[in-house]
Amino acid sequence: MDDIIKAVENSTLDQYVAGIMEEIDSDGAIRAEMLEKTNIILIRFGNLRKLSFRLHADQDEPGLLLDILRILFMKHGLNFNALDSLPDKNTGGMMFDFGVQNANELSIPEITGSLAELGVDVEEVKQG
Repeated sequence: MDDIIKAVENSTLDQYVAGIMEEIDSDGAIRAEMLEKTNIILIRFGNLRKLSFRLHADQDEPGLLLDILRILFMKHGLNFNALDSLPDKNTGGMMFDFGVQNANELSIPEITGSLAELGVDVEEVKQG
């Protein structure tokens, strides 16, 4: 820690970090993998921001996402460029964020009606 503080004080932190990285990643493989994964994450979040909607399910049960996807693919013909899911800490259910590629075919009222039979609500719509 003292070395890091000295590097900051001497405005040589970049050089210090470069030296450490050279020691632990002499062939650059770790940095290349980190860059690739960072790019994937940024693309996913970018896709979700283009046009997305969030679904909320009160319960988390096996096959729920498959049932949702069947309706969204088969009945509504949506083409997704991103999908993310996270547990809802308030209800114990799940939330699903979708990035939609064919946004001109998106009908939130129709999707809301189709998913109601599964106990799934459209919680939010974002356009970016």
